[in-house]
Amino acid sequence: MEANVIKYRTTITGRIPLNVLQSNQVFECSATSRLGDKHTVGLPFKVKVYDPKIVCNNSEAHVGKRYPMLVCTVDYEGLSIKSFKYELGSRDAVQEGTQNDEFVEVERKQISDTKAIVTLNLYKAKKWHFDTEFYLVVEHTDGHSTRESVRLFETPGGNGSSRFSGASLVTLIISLWCAHQLFR
Repeated sequence: MEANVIKYRTTITGRIPLNVLQSNQVFECSATSRLGDKHTVGLPFKVKVYDPKIVCNNSEAHVGKRYPMLVCTVDYEGLSIKSFKYELGSRDAVQEGTQNDEFVEVERKQISDTKAIVTLNLYKAKKWHFDTEFYLVVEHTDGHSTRESVRLFETPGGNGSSRFSGASLVTLIISLWCAHQLFR
């Protein structure tokens, strides 16, 4: 004799926003039948974050050099990017398209739809720039961010000799010309 068994089946769908910081978690769903039986199903998940490819070029300058630049190339194919900024060590952060009171500017030049050159322009190299690690920060639209360090290394020079020699050369030429005119 066969027993008549009634089977019920349903599908429930929904959306759960994922926070990339909550990786290696288990989603659980529980259901209780009319007879009081409880069934739980768990689904482990792991979030894989895809970072942009960032290549930064360290640069050199001497104290007082005007307009030294730190340049990074960012390839963010397949990613949705919110913004770019540079962190100036532990001091400050400068967003693209803005500048701070020390005339530090971040500028972005698009090479293609998914590739950009992001430059940190300093007004004048200061001693603390050489002791600081700068970071390009790429902020994704999902809240994740990627950082890459870039440095400004100090080189000898900047003691004023280059400015002095240019002015001295002009003065010397004028003086020689005047002396030549006098003693003709």
